[in-house]
Amino acid sequence: PRIAMTASPKEQLYRLRYSSVLHGDDPEATLSVIVATALRKNPALSITGILYFCRETGGLVQVLEGPKANVLALFAKISNDSRHSQCRVLEQIVASSRLFADFGMALAHLDRDLEQDVESRAPSAEHLVRVQYASVLTAGDLREGRKVVEEILRVAVRNNPSRRIGGLLCFNPNTLGIVQVLEGPAPAVRELFTTIMADTRHVGCTLVSEELLLDRGELLFGESWGMMQSETQETNLLGLAPRIRKSFLALRAPEDGDVAGPSLLQLAIDDALQVAPTLATSEMLMLEQEMNALAAPTPAGSHMDSMGGMQGTKRALDGHAPRVQAAAAP
Repeated sequence: PRIAMTASPKEQLYRLRYSSVLHGDDPEATLSVIVATALRKNPALSITGILYFCRETGGLVQVLEGPKANVLALFAKISNDSRHSQCRVLEQIVASSRLFADFGMALAHLDRDLEQDVESRAPSAEHLVRVQYASVLTAGDLREGRKVVEEILRVAVRNNPSRRIGGLLCFNPNTLGIVQVLEGPAPAVRELFTTIMADTRHVGCTLVSEELLLDRGELLFGESWGMMQSETQETNLLGLAPRIRKSFLALRAPEDGDVAGPSLLQLAIDDALQVAPTLATSEMLMLEQEMNALAAPTPAGSHMDSMGGMQGTKRALDGHAPRVQAAAAP
């Protein structure tokens, strides 16, 4: 939902942009915590903004905008944060309007110079986003909870493709907790999330991540699939999309490219959540392999088969065959 924030006449709207370098073995996990904290605390401060991150270098550029006193106080805390270093102010100005009014704190990934003029990266009207939220079902028991999840997925598979929305729903059978990732055009995703927040079948709906996708190549879940699903007992699912992306990159064959078929992506989801692949996943993989064998040769430079799967899927499965077979056994 749009965060409608304006500085009062007595408070100047201020924009501060700084750069730094993150520390640690898993900077994307650190980013997930930072963004979740910002989304929880920034609305009360009337602060919006975005955090650009380069996976290759660990460098980041963050933009903060809001009342001057609040922005400067927040930056004073940020500059003393031990999770990063080389903190350097790039811009401090009085602004006439917000560049990131829609974002309590968005995350965006870049693989190029992070210190360009931020206005060239302000989101367009048709920008893509990925959001992640967490909630708990109000169902009385596990059986009722699974029934609610089935209803949600049925509606998602039917309605989401026409909205160009893809995503993943994770269900925790122990806590009846839900973690859902939605990605697609910003207006459609925000409209859907607003509807989700009002749904009485769950409580405690909390937005934990909102990512601005600057390139369609950043999309992880196919918009034609509606909604993928998984079940896990893990309770800390911050930064779920980066974990799945990391697993996908490890599983794919080099010539497959960056676009995932549903079966290989499901394997990446299972791997990221450390759960055994389901029988349905195993059957889907075998079907895609049969279709690959029957399909006409793909054009030079293309590795997508007629179902949207990939020719390297079998190779990616070789190291996971015991898990698939074990999951398929009676």
